[in-house]
Formats: sequence, C-alpha cells, structure tokens
Amino acid sequence: MNPISLLIADDHNVFVEGLRALLAMYPDFIVIGEAFDGQEVVQKALELKPDVVLLDIGMPKQDGIEAAAQIKNGDTNIRIIMLSMNNEPDYILQAVKAGASGYLLKNAVIYEIADAIKKVMAGKQYFSSDVAMVMMQAQLSGKPSTGHPQEEILTPREVAVARLIAQELTNAETADRLSISIRTVEAHRMNILRKLNLKSVVGLSHYAREQGWIK
Repeated sequence: MNPISLLIADDHNVFVEGLRALLAMYPDFIVIGEAFDGQEVVQKALELKPDVVLLDIGMPKQDGIEAAAQIKNGDTNIRIIMLSMNNEPDYILQAVKAGASGYLLKNAVIYEIADAIKKVMAGKQYFSSDVAMVMMQAQLSGKPSTGHPQEEILTPREVAVARLIAQELTNAETADRLSISIRTVEAHRMNILRKLNLKSVVGLSHYAREQGWIK
C-alpha cells in the first residue's frame, strides 16, 4: 500500500518541524508539504491532494476552521484533523461542521496522532480523550454544544463569509479570499443578515465582536 500522505499546517515553525520529525518514524506516513497560514494551507491542500491535513485553528490570515471548510469544499476526499490548544466545545463543534474528521489537543503523544490518522483514513472520526471529555461535560451540564447558539443556523461557509465581511473586506476581497464568485458572496451576505435578524453590515460587525470573531 502507498504511504498515507500528510500536509502539516501550523504557524509555529518549531512545532511543524518537530511533528514532521516524529511522523518520519512511521514508514506508512509521508509528509508532502507544510503551510504556515490559513490561505497557504488551502492552496497547498488543493494542489498537493494529501490524504490528511493536520491543521491548527489559530492561523494567521485565515483561521483553521475557515480553511477546513474551503478544503472540504474543494476536495471532499481530503481528511482533516485539527491539532489545537483550544478545547472549547464551540470550537470543536465548528471544526466538525467545517468538515474535520478528528480533533486532538497539541499535548497529544505521537502514537495517538498516528492512530487518529489511521482511523480517519478508515472513514472514522477521532477525538482525543481530553476533547471527548470536554464535549461530554458540556452535554451533562445542560449547556448548548456551542457558546454561540445563533451560529448553529449558519453554514460553515456562511460563518466564513460573515467573519470576513465583519473585518471590513469588500465583496470582491471576500470572494477572492474564499475562491468564490462575488454573486455568491452577495447571496451569502443576504442569508446571513436574514438568519441573524440583522439590518446591516454594521450590525454584523457588532455581532462579530460580541462573538469574539474579531477584535
């Protein structure tokens, strides 16, 4: 069998180099690329067609959740595993909605990461024990699975569009960033405002700040 091809995406060079070195111990894996921001990982994923992308959430230019949604929109065969320090239930849920098949914290040992890669390649999902515990506690506490319930009615692509518009990107800039048409951006914007019961982009900006999407 051919080795499982991997693309590592993180904005910390030391982490990327360390993970690459550890994965090199597994003959059934091959790292075919690295990316250091959200836009770069989308571009490289769609060019290199790795089997699995190991992706951080906190990425410059574009966060990992938005990048995951774009990758899955461009190629549904690419599996995505989030590697993050963030264990908030809402981020985990957003990652899954965006198309991630796995979610591990960065303190995971290498054999767990290797196991996750193999499981998602077999068509399964993988959540580290820490992540699974966070989700279980959120459910048992009776809290909603996301800290921002209004986001649940938005699709991952609508969330991505909303974040960019709230950052004062024009329709053309948003379309270019997400590799979609301006007309599609305009349609998404109308749907976003309608779903969130907002009247204008100014209202969307306020909403985005309340949700912590932008500072």
